[in-house]
This record gives sequence, C-alpha cells and structure tokens, in this order.
Amino acid sequence: MKKLWNRISSIFKEELGEKPSTYLLELDKNCARFVFVLSLLAIVIWLRYIEIDKSIYPNLPWMIYFRYGLIAVGLFCFTNLVLFRFKYQGIILMSLLACYYIVSAAILAGITTGRSIYFSGYIVSILVVLFTPLPRRISYFVMYLSIIAFGIMASIYKIDLKDKETAFMVSLCINVIILSSVFVYILDRTRRRSYFKSKEIENRIKEIEYQKKEIETLNEFTKSLNEEQDIDRVLSQVFSYIRNTYDIDHVWLKMISEEKDKIISYKFVSTVDIPEVSREFMNRFNVPLVPETGTFYLSYKRKKSFYLNRNLSKLLIADTDRQIAETLKLQGFLIVPLMIKNEVIALISFTNFQSNIHLNAQKRKEIERFCQQIAGALNTSKILHELSRSLSSLKESQSQLIQSEKLAGLGQIVANVAHEINTPLGAIKASSTTLQSSWQSFLLSIQKHFKKIPELDHELLESIHELVKENHKTSITTKEARTKKKELKEALVNKGFSQDLASSIGEDLAEVGIFFLNEKVMFVLNHPDWKDYLEFIILARGILRNNENVITAADKTARIVTALKTFSQKDNLGTKTSYHFQDGIETILTIYSSLIKLGVEIDEDFEEIPEFLAYGEELNQVWSNLIHNSIQAMNSNGKIFIQARKYEDKGNYFLQVKFQDNGPGIAKENLDKIFNAFFTTKSSGEGSGLGLHITKQIIEKHNGFIDVQSVPGNTEFTITIPMEGISVPK
Repeated sequence: MKKLWNRISSIFKEELGEKPSTYLLELDKNCARFVFVLSLLAIVIWLRYIEIDKSIYPNLPWMIYFRYGLIAVGLFCFTNLVLFRFKYQGIILMSLLACYYIVSAAILAGITTGRSIYFSGYIVSILVVLFTPLPRRISYFVMYLSIIAFGIMASIYKIDLKDKETAFMVSLCINVIILSSVFVYILDRTRRRSYFKSKEIENRIKEIEYQKKEIETLNEFTKSLNEEQDIDRVLSQVFSYIRNTYDIDHVWLKMISEEKDKIISYKFVSTVDIPEVSREFMNRFNVPLVPETGTFYLSYKRKKSFYLNRNLSKLLIADTDRQIAETLKLQGFLIVPLMIKNEVIALISFTNFQSNIHLNAQKRKEIERFCQQIAGALNTSKILHELSRSLSSLKESQSQLIQSEKLAGLGQIVANVAHEINTPLGAIKASSTTLQSSWQSFLLSIQKHFKKIPELDHELLESIHELVKENHKTSITTKEARTKKKELKEALVNKGFSQDLASSIGEDLAEVGIFFLNEKVMFVLNHPDWKDYLEFIILARGILRNNENVITAADKTARIVTALKTFSQKDNLGTKTSYHFQDGIETILTIYSSLIKLGVEIDEDFEEIPEFLAYGEELNQVWSNLIHNSIQAMNSNGKIFIQARKYEDKGNYFLQVKFQDNGPGIAKENLDKIFNAFFTTKSSGEGSGLGLHITKQIIEKHNGFIDVQSVPGNTEFTITIPMEGISVPK
C-alpha cells in the first residue's frame, strides 16, 4: 500500500528548480496528472446517461456500450498509470482517453441526428481536449477524427439540417472546433515558451553554481599545490583534475633543457590503453628546439598557447608533429607554455586518443591559468632538487672520506695483526712438522730395537708399524664415512665377532681412518693380546692425525692472513702497477672462504690473463663487492660462475670479466638505480648503498664500463676494462 501511495504521490510531486530535459517530457509529466483525474472522472461521468439512452432510444440498445467503453478505458488508463511505468506514459494514456472520449461523443451525436443533449456532450468533450496538455498535433488529430466520425454517423442516420435547432447545434459545434484549433495552437506556443524560458533560467543558475564550485575547487587545489613539494605528486594531482574536469585523455609534460636547445619528455599520463610502443615513444621523446620541431617550437617562441582541432593533416607539416599525430591518432590538441619570469621552462599538451578535443575559449583560459600553478610547482621543485643534489653530494663525499679513513686504518691494523699472527703460526707449523718427523723416527727405532729380541713376534710388529705409519688423510664425505663404517661392522660380524664387539671395534677403527679389514688388521685382531695392540694402534694414529690437522689449519690460516695483507695494501702513490688477475680473484675467494663453504659453489673459467697495469687494490675491491653481493643475494646457498676473457680490438687488449649467480635477481624497476649512491634494497644496517656506486667509479677510472642483466635465477655483471702495458704482437 505504501508503494502504491508513493507511486501516486510521485505523479504530482514537483521537482523545485529542475525541469524535464525536453519539452515533450514536460508535456508527458503534465499529461500524467491529467490522466489521473480524467480517468477517475471517465469512470463515473457517463453512468447517469445509460438510463437516458435506454428511455429515449430503446430501439438502439447498443448505444450504452459506448458508455461502458469509456468506463473500461478510464479503468485501463488509471491502472496503467498507477502500476506501470514506460516512456511517454502520460501522453500515450491521455491520447487514448481523449481519443475514445471525443470520438464516442461524436458518434453518439451523429447517431442521434444532432439532438441537443448529445450535441452538447460532444462540444464539452472538445473543450476538455482543448485544455489537456497534449502535443498540438495529437490534439488536432483527435478533434478532426471526431469530426469525421460525426459526419459518417450523421450521413448514415440522415441528419436534418433544415431543422433550426439541429442547424444551430452543428453551427455551434463548427465554431467551437475552429476556435479550439486556434486556442490549441496558442496554448501550445505559450507552454513551449514558458518551458524554454524556465529551462534557460535553470541552466543559468546551474552554470553560476558550477562556476562557483569550480572557483572554490580551484582555490583549494591551488592551496594544496602550494603546500606540496613533491613534483610527481603535484603533477599527478593536476593531471587527474584536468582529465576529469575537461574530459581529456592524454596530458604530456615536456621540459626545456637548461641549455635551451632541447625538448625532453618529463611525464606522460594517459587514461586510455595505448600501444606500448606509442607509450615508450612519448616517454623517451627528446628533440632539438629548432623551427623544424613544429608546433612545440612555435608555442615556445611565441610564448602563447597553440590550439588546433581540425585539418591536422593539412596544417601539420613538421616531421615531429606528424609523428606524434600518427602515434596518438590525433584529431586535435592544446599546447600551453609554462613560464617563470617571462621565460618558458616547459610545455604541456592536452590531447584525446582517436577523437577530437573540444575546448572553448573559456575552458582554454581556465587550463592556462591552472598550468601556471604547474610552472610555479616545477620551479620550486627544481630549486629543491638542486639543494637536495648538493646535500646528497656533500653526504656522499663525507661518507667516502669516512670510508677511506676507515679502510686506511683497517689496512694498517690488518698488516700489524698479520705480522703478529705469522710469528706464532710459523712456530706452530715448524713444531708440528718436527713432531711428525720425530714420531716416524720413533716408530722406526722401536721396530729396529724390538727385532733384536728373539722371543718377540716380528711379523706382528711389522703389521702394527704399517698400520700406524700409513696415510691418515681421508677425502670422503661424512655420508660416505657412515656407509663405510656400517660395512666395516658387518665385515667384523662376518669374521666371527659378536654384534657388540664388532660395533665397538668398528667405531674405534673408523675414528682413525681405517675402513677396511685387510690382512694386517686381521693379523692384529687374531692375536691373543689384540686389545692391547689395537689400543696402541688407535692411540698412535690419533696422535699423527691430530698433528696433521694442526698443520692443515696453520696452512689455511697463513693463506687467509696473506690474502688480508694483500687486500689491505695501499696503491703505490695512486699510480697503476702490474696486476695479476687470477691472484686478485683467488685473494678475494680466500677471504670469503668461510661464507663460501656454507653452501656456495664457485665455478671458474679463466683464460691465461697476462699481467697488466691497473689500480690493483681497487680492482680487488670491485671483485670483492660483486662476489659478496652474490653470496648475500643467495643467502650463502647457490652457484657463482666467474669467467675471464681477453680480446683484441683495434690494436688494444681488453679484459672482460663476468660474474653470474643463480640468486633471486634484481627487480626490473631497480636495474637503473643500483649504481646510484646510497641506493640499497638490503635491510637497515646491512648495506650502505655505496658498494656498486664505488664499483662503477673504479671501473670508469680504468676507462672501462660495467653492464648488468638480471632475471629471477640469473644475474650477470659484465666488466670490461682496457689492459694497459701489453700490446698486440705484430
């Protein structure tokens, strides 16, 4: 019920200050109101005439069906109006109701041959139609259709025009129709003028409100721009506002170079999808600032906006203009120069993709005023950028000075520590070597003197001696050792030892590197006093094995100390010296051996690289940075491939070194930034962002270059430097 009431109230609801979009819709709205009233009236208006028809014309009983028909039409129109909704509903229902009402009245007037009571009903129906808000042509159609119906029925039933009353009623009806036709025209013109006048006033009010809102928005936007310092965010806000306000697809900002000789693309924003090739062209746009550049040069030179939205194919004759027009499928554009102190610093253009751009003079002026805000923001950003760059340069210089001091101090510390460590290392190695030699002499002496005692088993002594002095070093892995120890225990069980005894003997033998039951081992184990002899063998081999471990550790420590001394040495007064590539790489690999052994596989492919002149310690720093970065990227678990080649070009030799790892790779958006100072993707405290920056500086100091290519699972740095000091043989 509530829904029905809302539907009825919406018919009569008046929207203040808002007219329908067309005159026909205005008439439709008014017709709907008339239909609501007239359809209810039609249901009851002819009920009292039914009895009159029956009494006056009993021989024409079908006349009453016209009365019932009006009731049915009234119910139909009312039901449709209340329950349904379709386009031009009011006009259609009003036309149906009016047409049936007036034509039925005309037919009844014709059947009754002009009887006054029926003729007056026909005239009233004409007057009702006169004041309904039907379109003029429909009103004329309904009235003239009723005249035709009246004429047909009057001729059939032979109306008597000689009768004065009948003649008067017909004359009156004709006059009413003529006057109604005139009044319909006048009323329609009046309604039409009233509608368009109201619509004009409404549009003016809307325009004033729009301008007021636009000024307020512009003021707020200008305030926010003045407070914003990030030029990219400023441009994003400006471009978004202009696109949404003026229905523009592309906004393109181009900077004028400091030398005033080039136009360089700064930012291109598009709201529609365009081919990637086209977008790449716009972003990489870089042309000379000369007359041949075309419209950009004209706008720059005249310091005025340039607007064109027709005949582009005829008016654009410069190659640059034609290329841009073909790339963006241009049909029109606006170029606005951005000026500071009467000097053009940039150009901004507005275009649509594959469609024309329509901007009247007022909109162009609004855009030009708005663009001056961009000019101010650009100038502010330029000043801030120069200050930031100076500050960054100062910070970088300061950081490098600190780093240089640290490295210098570290080099001195490493040299002193290396000297201090080398002395005890030499003593440890010498003592271990002497101990090993003395032990071998001791074994030979025991064998020599025991042989002089007749009752001793000389074959047993020979077996013990061989087992003690044989090589104790094993190059097998832990997994292989476990397998061999298991096999050894099984062999002992097969020889008749119990499970527990075989396990105990197997553990002892494997501990000192004996994994096979050869003839000498079995000779000892078969002796009645085998436990004493086996204990002596394990003790002797253990002493020798521990001594060998001491010597190995001392050698390894000595190599690391030597590598640190080499790495920490300063260049000779900043001049190039003879440098051996393989020695440099091996030095770095030795330093990082503790990280490499965690799970990094090093694969080398070196040509025979002759010595050449270079800043050797700086090149070692390059290798160190690249290898350390790879190890960190792979979390000490992966593969590093290092390849070195020399090649000849135009009478000069060049060294090309490739470092390749299978780590996660470098993100595409970071490839152009990794050589920038202080740029790092590592966590706070893990990197300073200077490693690759310094690496590039060192390579350029050698007149070389560095290149990087990276995808997930494959990152490759390629360094190419000239090899000074060697020449190509003739």
